[in-house]
Amino acid sequence: MDKSRFEVAADRLRWYCDPAPFDFGCTEDLAPLHEFIGQDRAIRAIEFGLSMERDGYNIYLSGLTGTGKTSVAKTYIQKLILEREERGETYRVSDWCYIYNFAHVDRPRMVELPRGAGREFRDNIGGLLQRLKRDLAKAFSSEDYKTQRKELVEEGQARQREIFGELRTEAQKKGFLIQMTQAGAALVPLKDGKALSQEEFMALEQGQQKAFEVARNELRKNLEAVFEDAQELERETAEKLQESDRGVAEFTISRLFEKLSGKYSDSADIVQYLADLKSYTLDRTDTFKAQQEEKSEAVLVLPTIQSQYGSDPFVPFQVNVFVDNGA
Repeated sequence: MDKSRFEVAADRLRWYCDPAPFDFGCTEDLAPLHEFIGQDRAIRAIEFGLSMERDGYNIYLSGLTGTGKTSVAKTYIQKLILEREERGETYRVSDWCYIYNFAHVDRPRMVELPRGAGREFRDNIGGLLQRLKRDLAKAFSSEDYKTQRKELVEEGQARQREIFGELRTEAQKKGFLIQMTQAGAALVPLKDGKALSQEEFMALEQGQQKAFEVARNELRKNLEAVFEDAQELERETAEKLQESDRGVAEFTISRLFEKLSGKYSDSADIVQYLADLKSYTLDRTDTFKAQQEEKSEAVLVLPTIQSQYGSDPFVPFQVNVFVDNGA
């Protein structure tokens, strides 16, 4: 096979542009090109879509990154706005934000704000969160708060000691000692003020053993009732502590939310969002505390409801500026 006919000269392997037809010396002398080359069909589709002045119509752009989708859309939207303004038509350009939906956590709510106010709203909510963290941490670390909390805890503990003391006195009168073990409370029989071992108890006469068993059964019922009372006292103490925390938080944060609600009083959706956000904050005061409760406060804390906000408890404070028409 003769391959020579496929040979190409080296000087023909590269394309050379002849500059002679151009009437400019440098591309900097040229005016910028505002048209989008090679996108005629896409541009006609955008123009057609923008001409549909009815609800329910949208324009969806797809394509590779860097092909100018966003630039085309912005250019023609701005062109449409200018044309309408020249004709004296009113055309409202707004910012749109997604905010947390406390009623349906998987469906964010959308709120409309004046042009350029979306980022400001987002920053205001972010600033609110920082103020809440700072002010609540300060409130929950104050000496007044610690003193009030200590008094509530000590009051509950004193009542517990009182009812257990009464039971111990009753048990001693009936010849028993109450011993606390890992398995719970044990009623140990006494003889001459001394606790009996299992062997010593078994060495007693049958009549004495039976008398001890009868008394033990009566005391066991009383012991169960006392433990129920103690658990109720712990629950009441925990509720008082939560009420105290909520009161401190309410006093600390109310002015912050009132100020923002006043700023956005024209938007019912934002006012409601701020009200929900305040309730959420008051329900989760433990999240904002700067330190753990003192170890001396040995009370049973009420079980915390499983969080539906994921691992980040501050998700409800996040604002997504979905449409930003600010400068």
